Amino acid sequence: MLRYSTVYGERQHYRAANALYIIETLEKLAKGERPVILGDGTDTKHYVYAGDLARANAMAFEKDVSGVALNCSGHDDVVARLTARGMAYQSNLVAAIGLRQVFTMDPNGVLLELNFFGD
Repeated sequence: MLRYSTVYGERQHYRAANALYIIETLEKLAKGERPVILGDGTDTKHYVYAGDLARANAMAFEKDVSGVALNCSGHDDVVARLTARGMAYQSNLVAAIGLRQVFTMDPNGVLLELNFFGD
């Protein structure tokens, strides 16, 4: 299964979730202005470009998968959910780059590498 949260692209409707924020931010950056940071700046948003997803989806269907690496957010929540479901996992910290990793297997035996940057 391939599932994505905040996807953006050229044909995005201007009323789509976060569309106005993305458009305003890009316009400010293009003018050399600082973007508006909502709140205290600690919240993060993870956007992915629709063209990148099209390529990723095509590649995912071309070959058998032995492992999947994903950039994620919400490390503590993910670990709590894995624990609550009795799923085995291993954790790794790469402190030099602010990365926490969680490794687990999906029901089909595919290794999942969940990467949490600054999370």
